[in-house]
Amino acid sequence: MLSKKKQIRECMGKMYDYHSLLERRARRENVTIAEAEYPRVWIITPTISQEMLQSFPAQPDTAIRMSGIYSLGEGLKTGLIAIHQLLRTPETMWLRILGRGKVQEQAMRELESL
Repeated sequence: MLSKKKQIRECMGKMYDYHSLLERRARRENVTIAEAEYPRVWIITPTISQEMLQSFPAQPDTAIRMSGIYSLGEGLKTGLIAIHQLLRTPETMWLRILGRGKVQEQAMRELESL
């Protein structure tokens, strides 16, 4: 089993491989890619520790301003979603269903009540 750090790096690596593909295509077609056109990867995890967040370092995403949503910096084009830290709102329910234990159970109860 891969460590969570390795899993996050693998996701980022796949995204950068895709960025490279876009850049090769742009060179072939003689076009320029604007920074805003590069896709961003969102890594969704049921739980994440403070140590893990600090090791990347991940900061609360200032554009979204919701607990459990982190950015690794604009240049890295990577965000983390910590399901166990999300607020219990109808907007986060579908993500919380992907969680574990009590977080998932609560989201399923919310879904059943609809």
